[in-house]
Amino acid sequence: MLRRVEIASFRSCENLVLTDLEGVLALVGRNGAGKTNILRAIEWASKTAVSTQPSSADMIQLISRAPLPAVTLYFETSNELFEYSVAQVPMAQEGGRAQFSVGLVEQ
Repeated sequence: MLRRVEIASFRSCENLVLTDLEGVLALVGRNGAGKTNILRAIEWASKTAVSTQPSSADMIQLISRAPLPAVTLYFETSNELFEYSVAQVPMAQEGGRAQFSVGLVEQ
């Protein structure tokens, strides 16, 4: 079960922490409040768990941001808490263009 979500610099979510997620079935808020971006951040981190290459659409939206995006998900299974963090990190500067990679830390 997803227990906690931390999102930094992901689209409109600058520094967001969601806690006490047990029993949460929906995100409710006005238009443009960032509900979809919360779900996209969770999806981005989840895609990285399966493949270290997020979609090109995700990369185009995220590469131009500074500071770079990071998402941390906390799961509980069988009374154990697992932390899963994904962050986009600059790798090199070539010809005036920065090259980026997605880093994964599992704890």
